[in-house]
Amino acid sequence: MKIKGKVILKRKPAEYLRQGLLYCGGYVVKGILSAFGKDDRKNPEEYVPFHSIATSNFIVRKLKEYGLNARAESASNLEDGKRLRILKNHLRKGFPVILRIGNGYMGNGRFNTLKALIFGHWISVWGFSDNKKVFYVKILENHALQCVENLEHPKIQTNCGL
Repeated sequence: MKIKGKVILKRKPAEYLRQGLLYCGGYVVKGILSAFGKDDRKNPEEYVPFHSIATSNFIVRKLKEYGLNARAESASNLEDGKRLRILKNHLRKGFPVILRIGNGYMGNGRFNTLKALIFGHWISVWGFSDNKKVFYVKILENHALQCVENLEHPKIQTNCGL
């Protein structure tokens, strides 16, 4: 569905599974594959290697194994406005986007690479609304949505509406 300043993908995962603390990479892979009718496993944990550690290159390879045209891009060196334009352009073309969110900044403002690696989290994005200033991470049949307000400091809300 397209409205000025708003995109919600018609394609969506076959189901939304409750995720624990681990295997977020497996859950996003399963969600993307099921949206394209290519999911052949029941357990998301089967899609990722040892203890849920999944890099962007691993996720791309896994999606390509199932015939999807996927690629990894880094926007870490881009200004925020350009990052948002790239993300929205992919969504406008009808493609869900997998993002690694979270950061490695400590309370004192210093960056810690190990923290960034350990506390990163994979999510899939299925739409956005410029008016509400949100990105949709779950689109359910009954239009109950989950969204992320701010990708720098993500806060996931439920029922943020269309």
